[in-house]
Amino acid sequence: MGSLLSSSDSVKLNKFYKTVQKDLKRFIGYPANMQMDYSELYKFQKFFLNNIGDPFVVDQYAPYRHQLEKEVLLFFSDLLHAGKDFWGYVTTGGTEGNLYGLYLARETYPQGIVYYSSDAHYSIPKSVRILRMDHRMVASQPHGEIDYAELEQAIRSNRSRAPIILATIGTTMKGGNDQIQQIHVIMKKLEIHEYYIHCDAALNGMVLPFIKGSVPFDFSAGAHSIAISGHKLIGSPIACGVFLGKKSYVDRLSESIEYARTVDNTLVSSRSGLASLILWYAIRLNGIKGYRRIIGECLDNAEYAVKKLQQIGIAAWRNKHSFIVVFPCTSKTVIEKWHLAPQGELVHIVTMPHVTKDLIDDLIKDLKKR
Repeated sequence: MGSLLSSSDSVKLNKFYKTVQKDLKRFIGYPANMQMDYSELYKFQKFFLNNIGDPFVVDQYAPYRHQLEKEVLLFFSDLLHAGKDFWGYVTTGGTEGNLYGLYLARETYPQGIVYYSSDAHYSIPKSVRILRMDHRMVASQPHGEIDYAELEQAIRSNRSRAPIILATIGTTMKGGNDQIQQIHVIMKKLEIHEYYIHCDAALNGMVLPFIKGSVPFDFSAGAHSIAISGHKLIGSPIACGVFLGKKSYVDRLSESIEYARTVDNTLVSSRSGLASLILWYAIRLNGIKGYRRIIGECLDNAEYAVKKLQQIGIAAWRNKHSFIVVFPCTSKTVIEKWHLAPQGELVHIVTMPHVTKDLIDDLIKDLKKR
């Protein structure tokens, strides 16, 4: 069947397709996995898949719709050691997950203060403004991890108000991980018993659980809620993510929706059922063993990139267990060609599954010419 568009619009559409196809071959500066193939799911695009309400409450309108979303959430609950006291849903991405985590913290501690590092994602200051939450930005260490001495001092200065810690598990630019256990040490030292820890684990939430001896950040480490992106390591073509939090905190937000015949604890109500389907498909396709293999290859390629860059005199480095390779900023031509992510005097690449050693070698050739 030919296109239903006019000839001019068909030309425009095909041109857009070819541009995207060519452009994304060198997309190595941002954490999006370009390697997944979801062609088996194309047939579902003809349906309106709207997941509305609590995924754990039977949808009276279409009972089948929550099933795959629930399976995705159960996979993550096991991965993150959530236990029985958990609730969650598939979000539009890490930003919504972080917004919901902060919303949950605000409803738990209305007079609380949010603390986050200067390396936290740019959406965090935006989220606290939307929620009208009092907040303090804390300095980061050079490698991206929060400065614990400054965090302790900031909390000490406001110890009468519950601390709400926005911990970043894999900072955007440097891949640093805030240590949940160290945050608990601070709370114990200051004798603070009421506090909330939300983890922005957009990238590393799907990395660290598969690496033996990695930084503990999940519910077993004392997190109260966690947000993970679905379009990063998993590789969804639709921006999405997963939020998990303690059910005992979420229950106070429940609202019965009569006309939809369900209960809705979510932030956005109607959600993409296609996103849940994509996450379910990727998880079932790869499984724990598959992701261990994929992540191992990504880490190997990250180390390869560091060595190749250093061999040509570029001071490249990465955090332990990180796909993010950081080095001094290069020419605008190279940045634009390879879609590198610059910030100040630094730039980085992210060795997602599609970033092979051959691709890294091609980048090195261009950097030699800079």
